[in-house]
Amino acid sequence: AERFAINSAGRVIVNRDLDVDRNLDVVGISTLGSGASGSVKLFNAGTKRLETTSTGVDITDNLKVTGISTFKDNSIIEGSLTVGSATGITGGAPTDQGNLAVYGNGRNSLIIQAGNNNQDRGMAFRNNGDYYVAYISAINMGSSNADLSFGSGTGAADVGNVTERIRIKYDTGNVGIGSAIPKAKLDVNGSLNVSGISTFNNNVKILNGGLEIQSVAPTLIFNDTTGTPDYKIRKQDGHFIIMETTQTNDTEYR
Repeated sequence: AERFAINSAGRVIVNRDLDVDRNLDVVGISTLGSGASGSVKLFNAGTKRLETTSTGVDITDNLKVTGISTFKDNSIIEGSLTVGSATGITGGAPTDQGNLAVYGNGRNSLIIQAGNNNQDRGMAFRNNGDYYVAYISAINMGSSNADLSFGSGTGAADVGNVTERIRIKYDTGNVGIGSAIPKAKLDVNGSLNVSGISTFNNNVKILNGGLEIQSVAPTLIFNDTTGTPDYKIRKQDGHFIIMETTQTNDTEYR
């Protein structure tokens, strides 16, 4: 059977495997493995680095691309993906790169862009059962504006069914916890538990409720503008005492 031929157009036809042990310079377009079951394998130092298969290209080792690459279909990376260079980072790149490592400077090191301004955009987190458990998303508010939303839940088949927990408004900067329309810099729809000292530099309003202080010896202190306590209301021996700082004029309520 004929294994090798040169046709009238000067083309070399090889009907069997071609092993090249030296450099091969090709000028022009080359078609490799065009048969029904043909494939192309590239080796380096005796180790296979690339092979074409019926479903695509199998790359055994690292892939380095210089320039812009466009992927028009789904791409699956079984391993880690590093974007950018770790050059200049103190200590160099960490040993654990995770599944995705992005190196860059500025607020736009990683960009998530929607197809048009009427769409939300963000990233979601799923469990092993492909149920969504959390998300961080820019919620479309029209006219190229977007709120920032944080959601979490026990798991949902659709990310749109994950409960929103925090909303930051694009126009006012108000933060809502349990509220998608916060009316103050911090708007909490629910209970608020504060451990430590809280300072309010203006009036405090309590609407549709009361003020409850739970302590072994609860004390409510009223300061003047210098921060010096003027009056205290505290519980003592089963009754309340309103006293001045000097403690010379106390009023007891039993």
